Amino acid sequence: MFLRLLVCLVCLLPASLLADDWDALKQPGAIALMRHALAPGGGDPEGFTLGDCATQRNLDARG
Repeated sequence: MFLRLLVCLVCLLPASLLADDWDALKQPGAIALMRHALAPGGGDPEGFTLGDCATQRNLDARG
């Protein structure tokens, strides 16, 4: 529920507030929302090992 609200709020913000300003993260209460490129599937496979990328759900060729 919180994530949906957060996404809605971010979509309503002016583009100027979404600038590439990493120094803004130094402000109290600042939040960074990041996503990676395409990674087909949903979640890591059963039995994945955090230190072994070959066992994890990885980006596709376009990612």
